[in-house]
Amino acid sequence: MNEGNSKMPQKELMELLIAEFWERGIPDLTQRDRVFHKVQKKIHVAIGMRRSGKTFFLFQKIESLLEKGVPKNRILYLQLDDERILPLNGKELGQMVDAFYSLYPKNHEDICYLFFDEIQNVSEWSHTIRRLLDTKKAEIYLTGSSAKLLSKEIATSLRGRSLATEIYPFSFKEYYRHVSKTISDKPRSPKQRDMLQKDLESFLINGGFPEISKLQDSADRKNILQEYLNVTVYRDIVERHSITNINLLKYFVSILVGNMGNPFTVNKCFNDLKSQGFSLGKDTLYDYLEFTQDCYLVF
Repeated sequence: MNEGNSKMPQKELMELLIAEFWERGIPDLTQRDRVFHKVQKKIHVAIGMRRSGKTFFLFQKIESLLEKGVPKNRILYLQLDDERILPLNGKELGQMVDAFYSLYPKNHEDICYLFFDEIQNVSEWSHTIRRLLDTKKAEIYLTGSSAKLLSKEIATSLRGRSLATEIYPFSFKEYYRHVSKTISDKPRSPKQRDMLQKDLESFLINGGFPEISKLQDSADRKNILQEYLNVTVYRDIVERHSITNINLLKYFVSILVGNMGNPFTVNKCFNDLKSQGFSLGKDTLYDYLEFTQDCYLVF
């Protein structure tokens, strides 16, 4: 494969990765209200903003398969940002899957479930994924970073053979489930209504990102959310689109984020920025607006 793992044969490496995954086990999950589309002969892709829970959404699917009695040896999960298998190209990914089937030859006769997390780390991955869909009795599930894998790019790469499921941060109901609370459908007492109202206000302020849902320290929550924003701006917009006027982009994003739920027009924003001394054209703002939507920062 590559210099980093060339000393370990494919089959041995696959045995190691499979053993490690099942030894770790499926982490504790908060059940999401979304599920993958139930459509045959499609590649299922989980997309969404960073840290919204795409990997755990794959785990949720794996857990549901186990509950239905699917044997572990028919489930393959590969974390494709593992340094032991990088760098990796599509041909080598195909060889890893072949090694999986060689470990369990009966899988050629049964439906298998192939999960590829962070598929964008594999160069020329789409050809291999399409081949696996065409030649294997398998259901295929992918996740990808929004910095390198947009839904429209998935559709182009997979030529209409994929179905995307968008994963957002927790809804209020999911958030309540995550913090081990329940929302009763029965009539509530004044105390219960007041407590629910307080929790809702907290949710609206802090948001539904899984990592921060159980944090008690407001400074920690703020720092983590600020880091999400910084990474999204720099990785998903600046690096991806080779933005040079970073100060203009950051100021534009601050306007958008600071006016959530309010009317917005590019024309008014353009005039405001011009009055602040920025040199720009309206087309630049339209581009920036599209970029922020692509990475799920705004709608």
